[in-house]
Amino acid sequence: MMTLVAMTMVVFSGGVWGAAFPTVSIVLRYDDYAATSSTALEQRLFTAFAAQRVPVLVAVVPFPGRAYPQSVTDLTPIAPDLSEEKVTLLKALLRSGIGEIGLHGYSHRNNGSAGDVVTEFAGLPFERQRQFLLLGRRALESTLDAPVRVFTPPFNAFDAKTVRALRETGFSVLSAGTTPAQEAGPLRLLPGTVYPQGLRAAVARARQLKEPALVVVVMHPYDFVDSGEAMPGFRTRYRDQMKVQTFLDDV
Repeated sequence: MMTLVAMTMVVFSGGVWGAAFPTVSIVLRYDDYAATSSTALEQRLFTAFAAQRVPVLVAVVPFPGRAYPQSVTDLTPIAPDLSEEKVTLLKALLRSGIGEIGLHGYSHRNNGSAGDVVTEFAGLPFERQRQFLLLGRRALESTLDAPVRVFTPPFNAFDAKTVRALRETGFSVLSAGTTPAQEAGPLRLLPGTVYPQGLRAAVARARQLKEPALVVVVMHPYDFVDSGEAMPGFRTRYRDQMKVQTFLDDV
């Protein structure tokens, strides 16, 4: 089965759609996998995806809520804040051949460095962003014994320094929102296009185009009633929560 990174290299050339798509291609991206996210929800989703051979990108927060290193030059290895159960679930997903692990920031905190923009990376100096990428990637790779080549910035916020830091730290794919990435260079871009509640409608619209289309479904634990989490205010004006089974039926 083609990995997410391999697929983006086939499909993208400098961020432009290629001719390798079937009529509609769908990528599932699960954000906010962390020590505090619902393991029961994730177990149910990943088991269903594996049974149906549906690939999924899991964007992991390695150090949720943790304070940043005092020194920007501190690259001392850190173990991710993931329980044994969380690590076991990710390893099982990797063994199934349908999972790819991405880095979802450092601690997923709003650093407030970009004014009114909610962001963890955008606005920070290049050296600090590079440090976060290196520490997060090394923590996940050493724990999971698998490559981490995809970066999904918290809040979908990044800047030119993020792109440069990604290139210099060996990442291959930047998956954020639909904001253009200037000077992406060799990075492949995988923009999130729809929340899980809009999957069925998005595919229906894409099929009507009768030309290559990509639907990237960005889901969070709070998208599902089954998680027990409340939908954040900024999302309630768009969509209500949905049941996991409804989403799996749509998939």
